[in-house]
Amino acid sequence: MFSDGHLESYDERLSTRRILLPMDPESRIFLDTVKITSLKDFLMGLINAAKDWQDRLQSSLPGYRERIANIYLKSDEGGLNLSMSATKIDHLINLGERAAALITGKPLDPSDERTFEFAEHRWRRYLIAFARLEEALEHAQQTWNGSDRFAEFIKRYQPSSYYESNPEWKQWRLEVFERFDAIMALASTWGGKSLRLASEGRRIPRPESALRITPKP
Repeated sequence: MFSDGHLESYDERLSTRRILLPMDPESRIFLDTVKITSLKDFLMGLINAAKDWQDRLQSSLPGYRERIANIYLKSDEGGLNLSMSATKIDHLINLGERAAALITGKPLDPSDERTFEFAEHRWRRYLIAFARLEEALEHAQQTWNGSDRFAEFIKRYQPSSYYESNPEWKQWRLEVFERFDAIMALASTWGGKSLRLASEGRRIPRPESALRITPKP
């Protein structure tokens, strides 16, 4: 299990918020916005968006966000502020210690939000995984047994490759078909009842996520 810390911009409208571990399911996570006042700001915004957009979106998802402690820094704290006083540096160290304490379940300041709860974290990840798997299997089942009978195409298709003359390849291809067909048969027994959508989907943590096939890094 990986826990992390993230530096955010301080918001004057939330003057008391310096540390946040969004363990509360109702916590609302807002992605930072940066005011563009110069060409340099614009170019830096492009660079940061290009390199960080995926991590930033991931950090807003339940099952991920509650293991990231957010530290909200003012404009004269951290970053390129190389002439900070010893007092300010000690203050930043204290903020870091408070963030770490929330992750370890031992808060140092009573004003800080809820501490990390591993069991609750695992439960949320389970719900999110269920919702995405259910959705993927429902869509696959609709295609598998749809009007174009994709299952029949897969069963009869003979790929033109050198594997075709190999009996082991033919047996493997048949077993792959049978296994997938069995999964689709199971999904068809659900009768169109999507449990992830029960009670308007409120049982599944928000915001919604996506299940995608992407190359491994």
